[in-house]
Amino acid sequence: MLIENISHACLKFHFKNFSLLTDPWISKMPIKSFMIYKLPAQVEKSIKNISLNVKYCYISHTHEDHFHVPSLKKLNKDIHFLIPNFSKYNNFRRANVMYETLKKLGFKKITKLSPWQKKKLSSKINATLIPSAKTRYYDWENSGLAISYEGKTVLNMNDNVVDIDLLKKIKKKLGNIHMYFVQTAGISIFPACFSFSKQKKENLIKNKVNDFKLHKQIIDYLNPDYLIPYAGDFGWFGKHTDFNFLSRSTPLPLLNYLKRKKINTFEFNPSDKIILKNGLFNLEKNNIINWGNFEKLINKNKIIYKSETQKVEKILKKNLINGNFLNYSKKFIESLNQINATSNAYLNFNARISYCIREKYKNKKYFYILVKAEKGKNIQLELHKNKPKNIYQIHYLEKDVFSLVLKGLVMFNKLQWRTEIKQIKKFDKKNRDLLFFIGYHIDGDNRTPQVKIRKYYSVQI
Repeated sequence: MLIENISHACLKFHFKNFSLLTDPWISKMPIKSFMIYKLPAQVEKSIKNISLNVKYCYISHTHEDHFHVPSLKKLNKDIHFLIPNFSKYNNFRRANVMYETLKKLGFKKITKLSPWQKKKLSSKINATLIPSAKTRYYDWENSGLAISYEGKTVLNMNDNVVDIDLLKKIKKKLGNIHMYFVQTAGISIFPACFSFSKQKKENLIKNKVNDFKLHKQIIDYLNPDYLIPYAGDFGWFGKHTDFNFLSRSTPLPLLNYLKRKKINTFEFNPSDKIILKNGLFNLEKNNIINWGNFEKLINKNKIIYKSETQKVEKILKKNLINGNFLNYSKKFIESLNQINATSNAYLNFNARISYCIREKYKNKKYFYILVKAEKGKNIQLELHKNKPKNIYQIHYLEKDVFSLVLKGLVMFNKLQWRTEIKQIKKFDKKNRDLLFFIGYHIDGDNRTPQVKIRKYYSVQI
């Protein structure tokens, strides 16, 4: 077996007669409302080479960097997809989003795997679906995949954050884990997207304590032969390049922590390969990255993405809505409310946040969109002329970006990556749960602007 790092969470498992691809974000198109690029950049650019000999493709969950429709469109329609079966979550409409989207893309071979279900890929190779942790109820739409081959088990966990109970079950059901792929370093909108001074943001990052609680639990309860960080390659470019220094971490702190713990680990970058043969392990390094000089790395990738960031600026200018902007916005919000009212995804808490649509350089605020969570109800949106009361946060959003939403080019749930956020009340569990709920449900359960399984109002001009 050979495991090739393509980029981000996309791994390619090469076997004798076929390959399995995971979470392919393999096109150069940025994600999160045209904000996030791969850092470091993907090395293998040819989609033809990446998809060569691919028989199976596993998708862990529907976050855009894992379920990337522009990339999926480029894959062969004969590929057999392995996806999680989320029906146990009593979100029947929401549970079918991945399946319905793949069907609309023209894929016919789709297998839903229930938690712990084993799928035989060949006489010697099995795949087992790992469910999300129960304590991550707000992020239930997640999974991992275990690949068993020649007596070795490789665990690919993506964004699936484990708890102790899930680790114990993995140990009981799968036994010794040879390799555990864990997310390298998360990227966050905090503090970069918040309305703090630059000095405060820098101080927050400087004083940030790296929390390796997750990795310690993995070591304590599973003690895999190798714990391999990956899928931390996110970056901001264009007008937001400085955000890279304010909200992300390089792989070095985690790698140093694991080495201090005497855990077998290594840096696994795009185009690097792991070869497992006859019980022997070999790492083929094809991509050396100087994380120690982060500024140089950013400047190098700034050049790589220059044409892409220029395209985004052109998209923003081309699609700016001026006439009837308020009327279009009202129709859009009414349409989302009508679609969400038919969902069976009911809230079990009360919380409120607000978006403020503005043009900062003009010092002009157009209106506020209140997002309400009320226990026992669906998520609801309201348009307000003035700032709503009793809210956790205000997400300030530029008019040109919201114009992309109104035209159906960007999903509402991706907007927080382009906002300036002001925290009104102390951040707590309800604030967090509402943000996750928005991420899954605010767009009528749609996950992609390219393929909408439930249609809502968008401006056609």
